Amino acid sequence: MNKIIGQQEEAENCLQEKKQQQDSLPKYATHVLLSAEIRKKVEAVDRLCKPIMTIAWD
Repeated sequence: MNKIIGQQEEAENCLQEKKQQQDSLPKYATHVLLSAEIRKKVEAVDRLCKPIMTIAWD
């Protein structure tokens, strides 16, 4: 469980950091926060959570 929380916090911190960087740039500058990076973070958290969520409770 701690591993999942750690992964989620890491993804959230990364998102906030990239958003701050993006907000400080002019609108026409190259984007810092890319959807591919967000998708990658979501998939990493999902890989940790999916086995737990799919356990068959007897």
